[in-house]
Amino acid sequence: MEELVKNLGARFLVGDPHPTASASGFAQGVLLNRDVARALGGRHRLLHVFSHEEHDKSAGRTYPKAFEAVFYDYAANMAVRVKGTGSGPYRITRTREQPLPNKDEFNEAVTLVAASPSWGPLLQSGRLTAYEPMPPIREVGDGGAERTLYVGLHSPERKFNRIVAVNMIRREVTLEGVKPRGTSVRDHECGVPYSNCSDASFQGRPGFADIEWPAKNPVWKFRAIRPSASSGLNASGIELRNVRFRDRTVLQQAHMPILNVNYEGDTCGPYRDWLWREWCFNVPGIDIPGTEGFRMCPPGELPQTVLDGNEVDGGNFVGVAVYETADGALGLTSQCSAGWYRYVMDWFFYPDGKLLPRMRFGGVQNACVCNIHNHHAFWRFDFDVLGSKNILEEKVGEVWQPIKRETTRFRRDDNGPIWRVRNYQAKTGYEIISGEMDGKGDLFSGPDYYAFAWAGKGKQVDDGRTLVSDARADIKRFANRANIYKQDLVVWYSAHFRHTVSESGRDDDHSHSYGPVLQPFGWPE
Repeated sequence: MEELVKNLGARFLVGDPHPTASASGFAQGVLLNRDVARALGGRHRLLHVFSHEEHDKSAGRTYPKAFEAVFYDYAANMAVRVKGTGSGPYRITRTREQPLPNKDEFNEAVTLVAASPSWGPLLQSGRLTAYEPMPPIREVGDGGAERTLYVGLHSPERKFNRIVAVNMIRREVTLEGVKPRGTSVRDHECGVPYSNCSDASFQGRPGFADIEWPAKNPVWKFRAIRPSASSGLNASGIELRNVRFRDRTVLQQAHMPILNVNYEGDTCGPYRDWLWREWCFNVPGIDIPGTEGFRMCPPGELPQTVLDGNEVDGGNFVGVAVYETADGALGLTSQCSAGWYRYVMDWFFYPDGKLLPRMRFGGVQNACVCNIHNHHAFWRFDFDVLGSKNILEEKVGEVWQPIKRETTRFRRDDNGPIWRVRNYQAKTGYEIISGEMDGKGDLFSGPDYYAFAWAGKGKQVDDGRTLVSDARADIKRFANRANIYKQDLVVWYSAHFRHTVSESGRDDDHSHSYGPVLQPFGWPE
């Protein structure tokens, strides 16, 4: 391990496991429980397992408060949620919700399509290829209550595109092509060719790394959590915890709990997306010992996502790539999927303390992304600059003025405002500077800046919405004019990408990344 650390330029520590590391043990215990077995009845499937966390800010640690397993009981056509600790007792709840499918359930739906008399021969012969569409599932109230998954079938060479509905209760396939609400099924398609990812992650798949960089005299120390294990109802991509610069606290938590997309003219969608499903991309190097889902690239080599020039969907790795950039930063990258969308999330740490959270947007072949659409990404930053008592200030002219109550802001034409968070006793903190390409919020996306008082353990981590069709972000309601002066601060920041895809299938502009600049000032040596 010491030789590995010296070669890679970073140190990776093996410490207390992230709570989701024992989620698989919880699932095993649940499956053996008699009460759960009675509640599930006949044919069923385990879809997701995740943790409910409790974050102790004073200790800088996160603890599992409880775990939750989400099943679907096909015999009763109901979801079953089982919540508790590893040893029980368990709280069992039956609901009519339609949780997102996992890869195993989607593969079963594809198998049913392959066995159908209408589509089966075309799929088996290779004349058609199956892909994951948006929305992935018929939600309750969307034309029927029986659990129904959607499977896309296409042939780019023959310019053929259909979406079929698979009833998972009756295990039947709709013979004719269907048009799910908010989806286009035109034969014309855009995007790069779809590639299957056999190792695509399930929600709750564990993995974290405690990182110090550089290995000698580190200036950055933090915990990185892989997307599949990240917090929030729809997860939140690469999540950072307990971020320290020059051994002083900067952030307790930083992640992206909300991600959505709307189409101009409502040609498709809108959709609420998710960031727990890691998708394959090419990462050279070796897996980091003592971690799960983290790989370090050799010096001079970088990960290759669908948006890094080769426009190839797929690769040899799922999780988080760790590497050093040509301009001297430590980079973290992961590629996630939500239906036909591909999301590439990056974090860049610079020796001078600058921190760049970044998001990039792409798509694989389908009819919807031929239409102009807007992606909206919402980062959440739980600042603790030199401690939890912080002050938020806004630059007005050349003067910094304090903001004392919870509030929101839209981005101006001059790319303002500029906010900064500093310790209440020192001129030490971080400026939050809008990225040049980050756009301005509109009636759909809402404001671009939000400032709230920390609401307490596990609260206001997201807006509570999980339905794909319930797309709009609903975090403005948290602004209740509460005092934030010399308080524990949470800042949300949103960026917007107007996405156009040419008829050749290439992104017209996939080279830009989006997100703010977090710039330190007055930082002690």
